[in-house]
Amino acid sequence: MRKIPQYIVPKNEISWKNIELLNQYINRFGSIKPRKYTWNNVTYQKQFRQAIIRARELWLIPYIK
Repeated sequence: MRKIPQYIVPKNEISWKNIELLNQYINRFGSIKPRKYTWNNVTYQKQFRQAIIRARELWLIPYIK
């Protein structure tokens, strides 16, 4: 059975500015959810990870919840 990605977006929508979207990919402890649970392909997972890291550096998202 093929995994269907949870969220397919254009590249410009995955950004450190889109906090509501990034919060969906962070678990309750503040770490980034792995691909096993988000069902994203490698490209999207890397883009989400990079956006979350940038948002954390700007203190838009806490490192630990």
